Amino acid sequence: MPPPPLQSDQPIRTMALAIACVIFLVVCALGMGVLTVQVSQKLDETHQAAFRIQDEVTIEAEQLLLRLELEDGIACDSANLRKLHAFMFEYRYFREIGLLNGSNALVCSTSHGLLLTPVPTSGESVLFEDGTLARYQVPVDITQGRVKASTIQRGRFHLVVEPYVLDLLTNQVDVMWYRKGERRGVAHVAEWVSSDDLQLFKRFYLRDPDSSNTRWTQHGILVTSAKPDGAYTLQTRLTWTTLLATQEVFVGALVFIALSVSVLGYLTLLPYLRKRHNLEGRIHKLCQPQHVVCMYQPLLDLRSREVIGCEVLMRLQDGHQLIMPDEAIPAIIARQLTWQLDRAVSRKALDELLSHLPADRPFRVAFNFFPDSIRAAVLSEHLRPKGQPDIPPHITLDLEITEYNMSESLVTEVRKLRHAGFHISIDDFGTGFSNLKLLSDLHPETLKIDRSFVMDMEKRSLRSSLIPEMVLLARAVGAKVLAEGIETAEQARLLQDMGVDYAQGYFFGKPMLIENFMTFLSAYQPNPAPAA
Repeated sequence: MPPPPLQSDQPIRTMALAIACVIFLVVCALGMGVLTVQVSQKLDETHQAAFRIQDEVTIEAEQLLLRLELEDGIACDSANLRKLHAFMFEYRYFREIGLLNGSNALVCSTSHGLLLTPVPTSGESVLFEDGTLARYQVPVDITQGRVKASTIQRGRFHLVVEPYVLDLLTNQVDVMWYRKGERRGVAHVAEWVSSDDLQLFKRFYLRDPDSSNTRWTQHGILVTSAKPDGAYTLQTRLTWTTLLATQEVFVGALVFIALSVSVLGYLTLLPYLRKRHNLEGRIHKLCQPQHVVCMYQPLLDLRSREVIGCEVLMRLQDGHQLIMPDEAIPAIIARQLTWQLDRAVSRKALDELLSHLPADRPFRVAFNFFPDSIRAAVLSEHLRPKGQPDIPPHITLDLEITEYNMSESLVTEVRKLRHAGFHISIDDFGTGFSNLKLLSDLHPETLKIDRSFVMDMEKRSLRSSLIPEMVLLARAVGAKVLAEGIETAEQARLLQDMGVDYAQGYFFGKPMLIENFMTFLSAYQPNPAPAA
């Protein structure tokens, strides 16, 4: 059973709840992003359908106008108006054909016959190169403005587009813009669009008039679709209220999923944060020798395959649970307990090894201390205390110094330790900034090649190709080379061919408790590697 928290865990609950809230918001944001994309695609499809109808109207208008222009003697008498009325049965998108006088006033039409008083045409128009005038969403004068429609005019002929076509063109469209050369204007505005809204639409339209896009605004999403030829642009804004109302099932499912994920995140994070919090509270106690578990991983001569020593690794015993270094070290560093841990691990390991190792067997014991524990006077007194039995001469103490932690003060301490009779190894070699001068100053006995160089050797990667260079560098300073992380026989063979001296890794042996390690040593039979 895990120990109880040392203090109230309300801050931990608050932190877990805050993270869960962030998870909820992130999932909702991602879901709304997906929904926005789907809605935008549907609105763009609606816009493209409107463009297709518009193209059909334009084509049909051109056909009808050409036909009318080829007719001779069309006048406002009953026979001609019946003839024009018959024309409309062959066309889909037109409600009325009218004739204009020289003042561009409507004098007769197929729906009203001869007008008693000519009706002037009105409304903003767009002039095309062939002389055609188009007016959008203008009141039809002969209906006293009750009906709005689009009209097309060329010469003396005046066509009124079916009002329902305007509905098709502007279905789910709030604003339609036209562009003719340098001239731009509004061809359609939905009834709900206020002048302020129109300015918002205009600002987004003018920002990039020739592109289709979707933008998030304060009140909703604004979808803009530009016709490929740039002549027209359609805009639709879907408010957040409308979007949520029309997508109730999706939004409900999204909220449920986001809530489920956030609750799961909370329930997962809470014990983790408690454990981390409690670990930091108990770490001082766990760094005592009685809670330290020493593990020993064998080191071998790569050619003879003889076991020459071991590296001491540690775990922390927390009740029935073993805490791995990766989990414990951040808390140890945060509480400044590095020397307390190093002292407990090294003392316990020496006590266990010296009481179990056979006498007179040459053996190398490698320790990896924290950088701030590398103090020559303190380590010498700790590992070889006065008034206590000395370390037997057949036991070599190897201090592993991590390459990227090297500093001038540390170099000075390392030199003192080497002069005091300790062996020095550069750990994780190749990951830091070692150079020939630094290695010459330290004169390490061993360079340990980092496992990352060994992992992909069989793939002949760039990193693994640097291993022979490291071997040459070691030879230049009179050091041996040890490769860690060996997991296959092929890796061992390749490293041997490259001139590596020593080996460490799961292929030869995993970290073991002292009893298992001694059993391993007793049962181990060297199998020398074949000569290269």
